[in-house]
Amino acid sequence: VSIHRSFTYFCYTLPLSILYSFLAIPKRLFVHPPIWFLFAVFIRYIGKHVLGGEIPALDDLLEAEAKADEPPEEKPDLASSIASTNFLAMGTNFVKNFIKTNFPVLALLFTMLKDARTDMFVILCGFFVGLVFPSGLLLSSSVSDEL
Repeated sequence: VSIHRSFTYFCYTLPLSILYSFLAIPKRLFVHPPIWFLFAVFIRYIGKHVLGGEIPALDDLLEAEAKADEPPEEKPDLASSIASTNFLAMGTNFVKNFIKTNFPVLALLFTMLKDARTDMFVILCGFFVGLVFPSGLLLSSSVSDEL
């Protein structure tokens, strides 16, 4: 009898428990919501720093498009070039570069948190689409009364 019980355990109960634990992974992930935040940070970090991918800034894209549409201008004189200088942008760039060079870990942490905030919206939308889409498939694939 003990050999039959051990055979049943190894061939039936153990594989079922492994399968149930594997299928319970999503449930365990939803119990601890910060795991999605950590996934977003990890994926963004790997994509940016290991694979070298970078999302271009919207302002840079708009400026490049505006410069492509404008005809080339004449060289302005000194007074008009000083008057058209954007000192606020110069100060902002100075502070950004100062923080990046003197506090690189803090700058990386801030960038990762800022990017993760955006990524969380994408993850939540994907989660809700994943909840709604399968139920829509079940409704559309149900057997009709026409048969």
